[in-house]
Amino acid sequence: MNNLTDDYKKLYDLYKKFGSGEDLNVVFYSTNQPVPYKDLFIYPVKTIYYMFFHSLAECFFVNKYDSGLAECMGMNPLQFLFYQDLSKKIDNANNYLPRLEFLLLMCLQKPEIDNSGEKTIKFIEKGKKQLISIDGKLYDWKDFEKMRDIICEQNCIELPDWKIHPDIRKKLKEKDELMARINKRKIASFEELIDCLMLASGYTEEYILNLSIRRFTNLLRRYDIMKNYELMTILSPNMEKKDRDNILSWNSAIPKQDQYFSKVTNLAEIEKKVNGINK
Repeated sequence: MNNLTDDYKKLYDLYKKFGSGEDLNVVFYSTNQPVPYKDLFIYPVKTIYYMFFHSLAECFFVNKYDSGLAECMGMNPLQFLFYQDLSKKIDNANNYLPRLEFLLLMCLQKPEIDNSGEKTIKFIEKGKKQLISIDGKLYDWKDFEKMRDIICEQNCIELPDWKIHPDIRKKLKEKDELMARINKRKIASFEELIDCLMLASGYTEEYILNLSIRRFTNLLRRYDIMKNYELMTILSPNMEKKDRDNILSWNSAIPKQDQYFSKVTNLAEIEKKVNGINK
């Protein structure tokens, strides 16, 4: 903890005194401070690494259910990542363990090679156990899940709901893509998002790139809510009371994004609409 500020040390002492847990982790998330986990400190990633970080984080989206292999169904998440890299039964050119290694190096702010010339992070198999070695200390699949969840929450990544059948998830994704075509929605590039925030806030590019990804993402969401609130306030005199009561205030909680939005819409109906557009 030598590189941490005095304020953080005080915060960390309070954290230890009152007990750790996800509820208290929110304090670290909201203040962009490293989140303690066992002997580790997990740091928020800067916006300048946004694209690189999201590419590495693909290792979190690999899951056994999409493999369709019965032999994988009993595997834990870390075991399946090992299987993906070591097995010749799955065609995988991504090599997810190296991605996980560099993601952890980034989030833990550790060098690839330690002072003794050894790799800081190693992936080890002991019997039937798959382990991550970090500075010589071993972490199992339950630790991996905890670290994964912290990193995702810390950097505004929403993991899929693995309880939804993979075929259904695939259909929902297809439907959302069709909806995007109908509504002519196109996700902005990272460069465009930077430009949007510069225009909206007056922040310099350098300042934005040094924000945490979490702060950057939340600022974009907050600006959208604020502008919508301003518009609704202007229109409110002409709205019915029930509609005025449903206006989301600019300082209300940012709603969680539903990655399976419009579930109730029939896929066949959407396909029919798209086919009509394409004629």
